[in-house]
Amino acid sequence: MRLVALGRLLGAGQQADSADRAGLIAGAGALLLLTFVAWYPALQTQMVSDDFALVGRIDFSDALRYFRETFGFGRNEYRPLTAVSFAVDNWLWSDNAAGYHLTNLLLHGATSALLFLVLHALTADLALAFTAAFVFAIHPVNHSRATWISARDALVCAVFLLAAIWLHLRARRRGRAGDW
Repeated sequence: MRLVALGRLLGAGQQADSADRAGLIAGAGALLLLTFVAWYPALQTQMVSDDFALVGRIDFSDALRYFRETFGFGRNEYRPLTAVSFAVDNWLWSDNAAGYHLTNLLLHGATSALLFLVLHALTADLALAFTAAFVFAIHPVNHSRATWISARDALVCAVFLLAAIWLHLRARRRGRAGDW
């Protein structure tokens, strides 16, 4: 019950009106665009380090095999959805590194937009949520995730984690989730 009260205090229980929805859509779209503009030079970068073992090398049969095995260049990591994303890139882009970089930029933009939605659901403050997500989107500390093909695992994780949190907050606001 205390967590429910905390969620209401933070604004998770407030209904968004149509102007608020328009602001959310515009903010998420702006973050996707700004992320792409800020990190556009990454599309011209070459492959480095582990990228050579990924670009054009993982197909769908490999990716599906990773659902029952580990993936990660001997690091014993279980991240099958990352392998599936590389298989999709292989199917779309073959061995063109720019396509893989584009996927990373789109994932980073999606992460920024989802962070914006989560922060808005928690604070009900559009400007605060956008500012925080914008700083996250363009901050140089994220350069490896946005520009290094092999570092995609954190982007895939962040997209699913933030989407789950946002959907949970929406369900709580609409009264569809049970008490914590």
